[in-house]
Amino acid sequence: MKAALALLIVALLASLASACDPSSYPSAIAVTKPYPIVPSVSTIQGNTNAVINLSGFAQVLNGCTISLVNFTYYPDLGNTVLYGVKGDPSNTNAFQISKTVVAGSTGVVPQSFPIDFAGHSLNDFNVIKLFSLSTQTVIGYSVLYNVDANGKSSAANTTTNANASPNTINTNAAGVPHAGVVSGALAGAAAIAAFVL
Repeated sequence: MKAALALLIVALLASLASACDPSSYPSAIAVTKPYPIVPSVSTIQGNTNAVINLSGFAQVLNGCTISLVNFTYYPDLGNTVLYGVKGDPSNTNAFQISKTVVAGSTGVVPQSFPIDFAGHSLNDFNVIKLFSLSTQTVIGYSVLYNVDANGKSSAANTTTNANASPNTINTNAAGVPHAGVVSGALAGAAAIAAFVL
């Protein structure tokens, strides 16, 4: 019994270590490369005078940590965490990838987030979403690499559209993890009509 338990612990530790192994990254991820954070909303519906400021970059540091650098986020919408999703940013099959809460920021100090793989690896998500649990709002996202319809990955386009129009989002106070309905055009992506976890 003790031998079986010891083998189970060794196997568990090996699986955790392999999730953080830089050689197991999807080939399209460049370690420490800055991937732009794209705002999903600029105001919350019902309070259009409260502008949400969001900018900066996400970086994969070592396979176990994601860092937000030159990161501006204010006002803090409360209890914001990182989610991961595979495919398009509008994909609804997101899962939480870090338990560390994202703090409001003015871009001075980078924030680091240990990845809580919980059965997942960097191969399981290519998009990082910033999601406020308090307001049930997807605030923004960062695409680490692209995935085509056949599941093939390629390097992400790291440019953003400066002509993107502001967006407003309906909040969901029911505690269901989704962001509501987005109105307004998103940067070059008319197909993305909602950001739902």
